[in-house]
Amino acid sequence: MSATFRLLSFSDQQVDAIMNAARPLEPVDREPFLRALAVLFNGRMSVGDGELHRGLVMLQKEFFRPPEINGSEAPRQLARKLR
Repeated sequence: MSATFRLLSFSDQQVDAIMNAARPLEPVDREPFLRALAVLFNGRMSVGDGELHRGLVMLQKEFFRPPEINGSEAPRQLARKLR
């Protein structure tokens, strides 16, 4: 069974927000994140900036995996990894 999606229209600023929200995710999680976003707004003609923001925050919480921290890393090394 395949899912049917309607095309969504996002502004350039909204696309930037989507890509920025996907950036801190593990590369393997980015496509499922974008698919979940498409499912969230499927059937909508347009999405407002506030709705998009709330959806991105919700999905980021679901897909984000914090980096594993071991005790041997110095704080500066850790800070670089978190950027």
